[in-house]
Amino acid sequence: MAAVPVELVENARRLGAAYDVADLGDVSMKDASVLRVKRSGARLAELTVDDFVGLDRSRLDTLLETGFPRDAEPRAAAFGTMLLNARMGGEATPIVDSLIHHLLPGRVVVHLHPESLAAITCCGSGQYLTRDWFKKHEVPVLWLERCEEGVVLAKALAKVLAKSKRPAVDAAVLVSNGGVYLQAEEPAGLGVALERLLATLAEKQVQQEVASPEEMPAADPQRLSAWGTAFSAATHGQPVATDASAGVLALLSRPSVRDASLRGPILPDQVVHCGSYPCHVEDDGGGDPEEALTAALAEHVEENDGLPRVLLVRPHGLVACGTTPAAASIAAEVFAATASVYVRSELMGVTRIVPAKERRALEESRWTAQRRAAAAD
Repeated sequence: MAAVPVELVENARRLGAAYDVADLGDVSMKDASVLRVKRSGARLAELTVDDFVGLDRSRLDTLLETGFPRDAEPRAAAFGTMLLNARMGGEATPIVDSLIHHLLPGRVVVHLHPESLAAITCCGSGQYLTRDWFKKHEVPVLWLERCEEGVVLAKALAKVLAKSKRPAVDAAVLVSNGGVYLQAEEPAGLGVALERLLATLAEKQVQQEVASPEEMPAADPQRLSAWGTAFSAATHGQPVATDASAGVLALLSRPSVRDASLRGPILPDQVVHCGSYPCHVEDDGGGDPEEALTAALAEHVEENDGLPRVLLVRPHGLVACGTTPAAASIAAEVFAATASVYVRSELMGVTRIVPAKERRALEESRWTAQRRAAAAD
C-alpha cells in the first residue's frame, strides 16, 4: 500500500493548527480500492505519514450492507470488529468515522471544527441557519443530524447525500454538535473549500466580540493555582492543568453561557476528554478553596454519580484533572477551546447540548476508551 503524499500531511497539519478547535479533526485520501484514513488518537497539527491506516473499501461496502444488532452495545462491538478487519495491515486503530470518509465522493476529505462553524452546529437553530445562509453557496452545504457514531451515522449520511438536489461530489457537510466535512480532488483544494465556506459565513454572520475587556472578570492566577491544588487533592492526587484564556473568562462572565456549559457538552470530544458535566464554584477571593470545593464536589457527585474532570472557577478560569499530566492538559485544552463555541452559539440562540442518548453512548464507547488512553500517553 502506497504512503499518503506529503502534500496531504502538510495541508492537514496547517488546517488543524489554524482552524480546528483543540486540533480534534480527521483527514483521509482514497482511490477506488483503498481508503487511507488518520488513525485514532493522532492530532492533525502533529500528523505524519505514519499516522494513516489503510482500509479495504470493498470491505467497507460490505460493512454498510451488513445487518447489525438492534441494541447499541452489541452493534458497536460488531461494527468495531468489522472495521478493524477492513485494515490492510498494521495494528493502528482507524477513526470511528472512517465510513464517513469512505462515503463522501471526494478523493481527499478533512473533518474540522472551525470555531465559527462549530458555533452553528452547536446552536439550536443551526439547521435553519445552514439552509438559509448557505443556500447560494457555490457547493452544496448539507446538514447531518448527529446520532450514534459509526455505522448508524454513516447510514444517515448516505441518506442525506442521496436526497441532495445538487451533486454531492464537492459538498460540505455540517454535523450537529460537531464540525464540517470538506472534500476535494487534491489536498490543496481542502483549504480553498474551507476559506470559501468561511467567506460566505462572514457575509451572513453578525460578528460579535466574545467578551469586551470591560466584561471580563478579574482573574487571579494565584487563586486559580490554589483551586488547582485543592482539586488535585480532592481527585486523589491526579495531575491538574489550568486555563484562563479569553474564551474561558468570557464563558464565566456570561451567566447564560456558563449555565449552558453546566447543562452538558456541545462536542463529542468534551465527553471523551472532559467528562459530560463540569463543576462550578464561585471564589470569594479570601477563603480556603478546600472547604468550598468539598461542598461543591459533594453536590456534583450526588447529581452526576462521579467526580468531575473540569472545575470552572469564577472569575479565575478552569482547572482540569486527568490520569496523567498529558490527559489533564488535553482536558483543559479541549474545554477551553469549546468555551468560545459556547459563547458564540449562545449569542446566536439557544445552545444545543449533545443529546443524552448520544452522550451515554459516547461515555460507554470502546472508541472513547481508546482516545482517552491515547491522550494519556
